[in-house]
Amino acid sequence: MQFSSDLDENTKNQIDAGRRMTEVLKQNVGEPLPFEMEAAVIFAATNGYFDSYAPEETAKAQSQLQDFLKREGDTVLTKIRESRDLAEDTEQELRDVLNTFVARKA
Repeated sequence: MQFSSDLDENTKNQIDAGRRMTEVLKQNVGEPLPFEMEAAVIFAATNGYFDSYAPEETAKAQSQLQDFLKREGDTVLTKIRESRDLAEDTEQELRDVLNTFVARKA
């Protein structure tokens, strides 16, 4: 505990980002994510869309994001699945969906 209080804010943020990414990369045994969902979730994690969540809340946030993407991001998930790529227009569409998700959770 003493060590964590001695860290500067930037270092704490980097450690928290690493903890969030570790949580995002975990998958339940026998329940792999479809490619398009995994790509969208990793994109969200690496681009700061989970930063407003505490690291220990990441699994719950990821589950909520997956539900949201299934309901409201089906079009972008289909584009990712079919193209196996995140082209510029697909990336912008994914960002728009992720921004909506974050805005609704705020």
